Amino acid sequence: MKKSSQDRIDEIVTNLYREFELEFPVESPKAVIEKMGGTFSTAVKYKVGDEAIVKKHKGKPEILVCINEYLYGIDDHSRVETDWMIYRTLGQAILCMGYWVKPEKWDTFPDGNYPYKNLRFRREVEQMEYFASAMILPKTLFLNELILNTNVGSYETTVDVWKMAEELRTTMPMVLERAKQLNVQL
Repeated sequence: MKKSSQDRIDEIVTNLYREFELEFPVESPKAVIEKMGGTFSTAVKYKVGDEAIVKKHKGKPEILVCINEYLYGIDDHSRVETDWMIYRTLGQAILCMGYWVKPEKWDTFPDGNYPYKNLRFRREVEQMEYFASAMILPKTLFLNELILNTNVGSYETTVDVWKMAEELRTTMPMVLERAKQLNVQL
């Protein structure tokens, strides 16, 4: 993904945090969606590929996520993974459909369902995934935490990824994914 796209998404996330007075660690994705005027619901997964759907109803987004509610929140990994999927779907509504950022584009979509599997371009998917990671680990916060957890030695520089994950209240795989997105070598 182009750096200009990453910068634009980081700016959107910063503006979301500011406009809706979000604090880190970000509230549940459900609370964020509701603060933005949308609704959130869960359902039992009924078809492969329908794990997340943006529904437009009376001009407002509804994020329908099919999750196994018995696993959600059972440990940090499943919680972060599910939150990431929800934010990815919110990213679809914002980045691909224009909700909140381009009302004129959003208004062109008729009421209906827009499953994640209907995305046509890899670029859209990459942007949504970047958005999801940025909502969980905003760029500035991530880079500041990286500086605090970098140990410069005589022969090598190390980063305490476990400590970063703990302090950022996320998982090590999420920290590693965000580092990869930001071209940071850990």
